[in-house]
Amino acid sequence: MYVVEYWRRVRSLPPPMLRFLWTDGIYGLSVGIIGVLFNLHLSALGYSSSAIAFVTSISPFLTTVLSVAMGRLADRYGRSRMLLLGTTLAALGALLQPLFQSIVLVSLAQVLFSLGAVMIGATEFAIVAAYVKPEERAFTISVIFANFMLMIGVGSVLGGVLPSLLPVMRTPYESTLILSGIIFLIAPLGRITMTPVKQTAAAPRNTGGWFRRPSRAVMLYGLFALLSGLSYGFTMPYLNLLLARQFGLSAPVIGSVLAMNEAALFLGSFLTPLIMDRTGAEKILGPLLMIVCLANAALATSLDLIAFAALLLIRSAVNMVYAPTFDSRALGSVPDADRATMQSFRALMRGIGSIVSVWGGGLFLTWRAYRLTFAATSAVMVLMFVFYHVWLRSVSHDGTKPA
Repeated sequence: MYVVEYWRRVRSLPPPMLRFLWTDGIYGLSVGIIGVLFNLHLSALGYSSSAIAFVTSISPFLTTVLSVAMGRLADRYGRSRMLLLGTTLAALGALLQPLFQSIVLVSLAQVLFSLGAVMIGATEFAIVAAYVKPEERAFTISVIFANFMLMIGVGSVLGGVLPSLLPVMRTPYESTLILSGIIFLIAPLGRITMTPVKQTAAAPRNTGGWFRRPSRAVMLYGLFALLSGLSYGFTMPYLNLLLARQFGLSAPVIGSVLAMNEAALFLGSFLTPLIMDRTGAEKILGPLLMIVCLANAALATSLDLIAFAALLLIRSAVNMVYAPTFDSRALGSVPDADRATMQSFRALMRGIGSIVSVWGGGLFLTWRAYRLTFAATSAVMVLMFVFYHVWLRSVSHDGTKPA
């Protein structure tokens, strides 16, 4: 039975990997609560759509500016140290965000949170690759996604329920956001004792230094990440506001819809090993990209809430089938010495795409053109489909055998 075999494989992972998973679950729980409530909290404080877009864009902006430097720092001073420091900063930022009211202080807290997230993103998969064998890498990454999405879903439910149970402060959402920040602080405490990973010395490049020339695989996966960032920012940071403004939903209902969406993301990640084992990545990745493209195109039409939610769940589930597969194949396409470079360069390019699409999504919200957010995402998915088939397939493999 697939569930039994899946659980057996999870339990057989190395102890440092299991510790990474439960601390990552705490991260996901807090992110789920923040995802439901933070924008609503800012809106209740009187922030305009453009101000919310500004705060939201801080994370992709810092990812763009700092990701390559963080990858280099991780290679020089230790990926495990960078992961611990990043988790600590992200937790502190999450705790401080709801405590402030002025846009300056809220933005500074968001900078702290985003800086930590950049550090985590630059190191986590390189660390995972060091903990597990190459043949288990794709499975492990899919477990990370499934675990993270499951806990985001739990956080989304709590984000919808807790505001009615906890004391009301300046907004109905503030006390719940503070609680999520306190919970988040458990994650860095749990990562203090994680086994440090051994690193291979970086291979020399022609240009050397901090900005040595990326390999062809790094460049192509970076360009694909640029398109991935573009596909993310039009809708995902604003999904709670889209539900509130397009359908007039309350916070508990929004939390329930977002929780179902995270459940779909979890299901997609959970089924990824089964789907890839039975079909093979080469055969299925292209059709998966096209399914997401068509789902976004349908979401851009006039729909009632039930049809909208159903298509949203399909989109999310399929997204989480192909996303961990591309992450695994990106790591498998380069030697260990270049994995932090691969992750940081992809984060850089994804950040550029996210900045553009986050600001675009903010403009669509200001114009009340809610359906255009999904239409723009669908157009980007067409570009991702073409790029994968024409260029990326030539360097894409999982590292266990030649492409």
